[in-house]
Formats: sequence, C-alpha cells, structure tokens
Amino acid sequence: MPNTTLDRSILDCITRDLYTAWSFEDLLNSSVQYRPTIDVRNAAGLMLADAYDAAQEARGDHRRAFRRT
Repeated sequence: MPNTTLDRSILDCITRDLYTAWSFEDLLNSSVQYRPTIDVRNAAGLMLADAYDAAQEARGDHRRAFRRT
C-alpha cells in the first residue's frame, strides 16, 4: 500500500526534481486528459507515482500515473 502521509513539501521537492511541474498540486491538477509519466526505477519516482495515484483516488479522479520502468 502506498504511503499517503508524505509531507506535501517533500512531494513538491520530488516533483520539481523529477518532473516538469512546479508542485505536487500542479501535477494533480493538470489537464483532465493528462496523466504523468513517472520513472519508477528509483525510490523517489516510485514515491511520487504512489502518492499521485493515492491522491487522485482519494479525490475520485480516475487518472493514475503511467509508470516507466
């Protein structure tokens, strides 16, 4: 089960380091038809993908991260 209790500031840092969005919230609120491709070959990417999926599920959004392996 993914860790959904990560501090948003940690997720913001991981998002900026690994992704083009400025914050985790920006990643969650991207275009309705868009889902991010996140490289999960390292712990930070896996953490970001898990947090993204859990947050989208919690708010009733059907989108999940595309996981690059």
